[in-house]
Amino acid sequence: MNTKFLAIDFETANYSRESACSIGIVRVENNKIVHKAVHLIRPPSREFVFTYIHGISWNDVKNAPTFKEVWKEIAPYFEGIDFL
Repeated sequence: MNTKFLAIDFETANYSRESACSIGIVRVENNKIVHKAVHLIRPPSREFVFTYIHGISWNDVKNAPTFKEVWKEIAPYFEGIDFL
């Protein structure tokens, strides 16, 4: 059976669910990693609370694309998956 799934991990800048500042993606097909990527994301606020956890600060993401812009690039990896 050729199972296809996507594993994702978000890092957030603060307590807001809209504060994604990084996303990691791994696509697995038939028990093999076929794609992996990490994208920095510019959140809508400059408030960073969790830098001490993930090491990402406003200076790291101030010129990064927004989530909407990143989504255009990562959306194809969600196509045809069996689960997330």
